[in-house]
Amino acid sequence: MNFSTKVVVTALFLSCSCGLLAQQNAGPNSSRSGAERMGAGEHAQVRERARIRESAGVTSYTVDFFEDQSPATAFDMVGQLPGFSFQNSEMSRGFSGAAGNVLINGRRPSTKSTRLSDVLRRIPVSAVERIDVVRGSSPDIDMQGLPIVANVIRTAGASSSNALEVTTKIFPGGDTGNFVRLERVQQEDGLLMEGGLFVIRDRNMFDYGDGPYLAKDASGAVTEEGKFTADNWRKNVEATGAVTKELESGILRGNILVGARDNEDNESYDILAQAGNYTERTRTVRKSKDIEIGGDYAHDLEGGGTLEIIGVQSLEWETDDSRDVDPNGTKLSNEKGRAGESILRGSWRNPLSDALHLELGAEGAFNFLDAQSTLTQNGSTISLPSANVLVEETRTELFSTLTYQGIDNLSLDFGLRAEDSEITVSGGANVQNTFSFVKPRAMASYSLGGGTQLRARVEREVGQLDFDDFAAGAEFSNDTVNAGNPNLSPESAWVYEVGFEQPILGDGAINLAYRHYEIEDVLDVILVAGFAAPGNIGDGTRDVIAASIALPLSVNDLDLGLLQIDGTWRDSEVTDSVTGEIREISGERPFSGDLTYTRDFPSLDSTFGIRATLPWEETNYRIDQISLREYSGFWRIYWDWQARQDLLLRVQVESPFKRELSRHRTHYNGLRSDNIIDGTDERSSIMDPFIYLRFRWTF
Repeated sequence: MNFSTKVVVTALFLSCSCGLLAQQNAGPNSSRSGAERMGAGEHAQVRERARIRESAGVTSYTVDFFEDQSPATAFDMVGQLPGFSFQNSEMSRGFSGAAGNVLINGRRPSTKSTRLSDVLRRIPVSAVERIDVVRGSSPDIDMQGLPIVANVIRTAGASSSNALEVTTKIFPGGDTGNFVRLERVQQEDGLLMEGGLFVIRDRNMFDYGDGPYLAKDASGAVTEEGKFTADNWRKNVEATGAVTKELESGILRGNILVGARDNEDNESYDILAQAGNYTERTRTVRKSKDIEIGGDYAHDLEGGGTLEIIGVQSLEWETDDSRDVDPNGTKLSNEKGRAGESILRGSWRNPLSDALHLELGAEGAFNFLDAQSTLTQNGSTISLPSANVLVEETRTELFSTLTYQGIDNLSLDFGLRAEDSEITVSGGANVQNTFSFVKPRAMASYSLGGGTQLRARVEREVGQLDFDDFAAGAEFSNDTVNAGNPNLSPESAWVYEVGFEQPILGDGAINLAYRHYEIEDVLDVILVAGFAAPGNIGDGTRDVIAASIALPLSVNDLDLGLLQIDGTWRDSEVTDSVTGEIREISGERPFSGDLTYTRDFPSLDSTFGIRATLPWEETNYRIDQISLREYSGFWRIYWDWQARQDLLLRVQVESPFKRELSRHRTHYNGLRSDNIIDGTDERSSIMDPFIYLRFRWTF
């Protein structure tokens, strides 16, 4: 019996065992309520009462709505919202960047280093009163330019909870990945205190395993073949704390995060070649430490207005050491950097009338990156442009938002942001650039009744420059060396969007959106001093169709579960900086999607689920190379069992069907514009199934 078969058999055995034990516990002393042991038709009625459509564009879901799925945290509840796709926060500079699409009590957390998903995982179900899904706009909260947001409303009153979550992944060969998460939440007399400790040792979920390697010359003849092996591990320790105090005239919040991360990537080739057999070994070790302190104060003004002040300070130290050994000798790369960000933001929100609400604000930020890099081959130093740089940015932004809801079923949202940024680069090059952008936004949503809604948006979006692009660096695993480029401009785009939402079959929903981007200063790869480097290659376009379908399944009042399908199609065009031809934008995936199926078994205190990341591919264009990555997709089959009211167990099979990540490269002799193909190579990482076990104990 091979490992894949063992994994499936073990998972089925554990799932059946959990189900039998749960059935034995489903008697008079079961932790679940009598309503949870109703028939399918009665369950549907309970869930419908738990979903309250308060007004056009706002749907509230009380805790009762989620009981059958046995969620443990607010993050689990958000993932079970019909027709809602969670978007995590992104690590962008400034507080106005991508913050995710979930708010807590109408506000986003005043932290940037902690992902939104982790903040939601700290909130137990017992601390959630309800979740409002807001579509279009709302005068009471900042929609952050998003068409749909979820707002988690916490319970009031005294409460406390502790949680211990332990996760183990069992890989072929006996290796294990382990997670431990310890959390404490206490609320009393208007004071909320939260703390958490997260420790992890785990394998990177992508690009590990082994598979074939094959290289061909320009005529298609095989020149090398053999085996490729990759293994990637990460060790992280993170501690967080947050305090929220309700005052007579407002709310004061503070938070802190301290983390240390250690990642090790190993790749090897065992090659049979015409010129002689050889091996190649690459090892990269990345270490980082970071700290963030943030806080905000929201002051309630007379007349219903709110004044809010936010401050964040973060620092990070990182080193990156790489070693590559092949028949040509030894290459060493060392990169180290120190980065930081200081943010101060203030906003004033005030109702001008019952229908008209205004927000005004300003944000100032200072960012820096001090980076040094060296590259040697067989002891000889290779000189790289911008190998040692200091990048400093001073940025200010003024913003305003006007929300109007004076016409039945119609919501209007108008925003205007003015950004001014000065970036100074010193070291390998001395450059100072000033960028100024005006970013208007107009959004409209119209409810047709019965939950049907139409949405439209026009907005100018401006991206952020990655400070790492100013500094040189090497990636031995991809055989690439990048020069730094101090002459970069942010990518910007005019975005035109229309959307449609239609509830179906009770808890189901269909969401469709079309977005068109007119892009300026597309960021890609150009030639700098004989090396490839990040650079702007001109204007481009992007068209996106996003579809999300939540489909409840039932036959003769028998609940068969919920099927969720999410898909995004992309089509882009830009002029290639090397060949002058029209092509897609590097790194764009023409299609990406997810599929989720869940079915509740209330009498067994259990939920069965299947989740899949659908196959995707992406192409990257370099000066002398085209690289195509293809991913076969990723499946999860799991069983959640509420063994007791304070104990939740999960048994999961990760990737029961072998998954594969492959890379296909075409190499050119000189620039791609010369169209002289030097050869091709392809490699694959085939990743075996493994078992995932998790328990969460609340005490």
